[in-house]
Amino acid sequence: MSDEKPSNDEDKPRRGFWANLPRGSIGRVLLLLLLLAAVVYLQRRSGDIAGCANKTFNLPPPPATGSSSGSRPSSAGTIRARVVLPDTATQ
Repeated sequence: MSDEKPSNDEDKPRRGFWANLPRGSIGRVLLLLLLLAAVVYLQRRSGDIAGCANKTFNLPPPPATGSSSGSRPSSAGTIRARVVLPDTATQ
């Protein structure tokens, strides 16, 4: 006769569900679920985000410069500059 006992699962101590999981896998699973929730949230709100970005990056149209006096042009949209060139005779 052999001294070996038949293998029986009841003889082994049972470990809990959390003890059977490898270390760090719970944190990874929670992180992946959090990222998935963020992607789904942003996907559902993509229309609102695009509309807000469109309003933000669009420049407002320039104001209409209608002249009230008729013949006199408005100076509100006119840019005046004076260009001064160095005198080449003194150099």
